[in-house]
Amino acid sequence: MPEARIGVRMEGASLQSAHRESDRDVLWQAANAFRTTQALYVVAKLDIADLLRDGPKTSEELARRTKAHPRSLFRLLRYLAGLGFFTQDTSNRFGLTPKSEPLLSDAPNSMRPMVIFLGEDQYLPTGELLHTVRSGETSFDHLYGMGHFEYLSKHPEASARFNAAMASGLRQS
Repeated sequence: MPEARIGVRMEGASLQSAHRESDRDVLWQAANAFRTTQALYVVAKLDIADLLRDGPKTSEELARRTKAHPRSLFRLLRYLAGLGFFTQDTSNRFGLTPKSEPLLSDAPNSMRPMVIFLGEDQYLPTGELLHTVRSGETSFDHLYGMGHFEYLSKHPEASARFNAAMASGLRQS
């Protein structure tokens, strides 16, 4: 009988340990999300999903089409494949998955404009969040010396990205 109790305790300890590992994994994913934001931004900006629409391609093929560095693009796609955003076959060709299909420019409810906006226009201000929490000044004002909407009125490209992102966000609702 004592052996059964020890076994139960060990199972319980293992379950608790596994639960703690799971919590650590969640924390790691959250803390590391900034890399994923930028990786998704880069593939959205380079139109990688659109280039993969007709089937898998190697990073070399994609690099030629996007004027990107082949090895760097390979590493980026491999990272995102590890997260399930792309497939990677034994010939090192990358393909779309259901997770990356919303990056297609013509997908219903495309997330491409929002991903570009977040990676290009919101990424740096978010990095100044500590300043905001300490001072009360918005990170955008701190970084750019003006409010967000004033900035948009003076930067037509940023305004176009903002409008496209907001329109894509409305389509999600």
